Amino acid sequence: MLCARCDEPSYEHIRLAIEHLQVHIPKALVVLLGPVHVSSFHEQKSNLLKNRCPCSRNQTEGFMYDVSRKWAKVWKEVQQYVESGTTSRNTFGMISYPMVTITSRYPNGLFIRDKPLLNRRGHNYATKWLWNRLIGGDAYNLSSATLSQDNYFCPSVGCPYFRTYANHKKCITTSHEEAREMSYVLNLDGNVVLKSRRRSVEFLYTLAIVVVCAAFCAVCLFGTFFYQKSKMGDHGRFEIVEEPQKKLEEAQKEEQKALLTRQNTRAQSEQATTPTSIALEPMMVTRGKSFLGTIREGVPNA
Repeated sequence: MLCARCDEPSYEHIRLAIEHLQVHIPKALVVLLGPVHVSSFHEQKSNLLKNRCPCSRNQTEGFMYDVSRKWAKVWKEVQQYVESGTTSRNTFGMISYPMVTITSRYPNGLFIRDKPLLNRRGHNYATKWLWNRLIGGDAYNLSSATLSQDNYFCPSVGCPYFRTYANHKKCITTSHEEAREMSYVLNLDGNVVLKSRRRSVEFLYTLAIVVVCAAFCAVCLFGTFFYQKSKMGDHGRFEIVEEPQKKLEEAQKEEQKALLTRQNTRAQSEQATTPTSIALEPMMVTRGKSFLGTIREGVPNA
């Protein structure tokens, strides 16, 4: 990027890109890196990238210094915009490094031959520098460090985080007991109360399960109710019954009920007023003859 024009970067384009990230990725940590600055231990201010860029090959050493100063100015303005811009938020952070400074005993061996690009060893040195700078912050002094012999830093116990502009002045860790004490605050009446906590993932899962179970029970209950009600109906659920036909069927049902009622009443009255009996008519029976008689069914004589 530096060898394309050998000029300062566009602040507006970087600002628009950062603003797009702040709007669409509200929780992120962006590390903004500038071009590499490769130098030897004896001449740390001399950037070996100068002789490899076509636009700066014939320029003086002061030209590269001015370009580096312009990059640092734009990076500082971008950092200020992220911290106090219109779209700034606490969950979005950015760390800006205008130059990736690499110092080595053999700096020319970190480039691809005849190109302004780092080779595999150069990328390893740049990665180590970036990690140690993120962990150590401004306290990481590259002038006294040898990347070929330096190790990757481990996070300290006192501040196990990346050193950002928000925590580089004061970075502390708290225990569970201290965090529990910090969760208590004073209300308007002066009483000590517990802070309202945000809903955890377990609570949201439990709430979702309760809602699903309640919906399932409601479906079963109302489904059973409407199913039993449909079984008691005279017509099918999807059968269309016109109003005159429905009234005619109801009238026929009422007429059949009335006819059955009259028949039952008539039968009961006939059984009560015309009782039946069995009478035997006597006959003469002589010796040597069998008994003969006639059974006649009728109304007995009064």
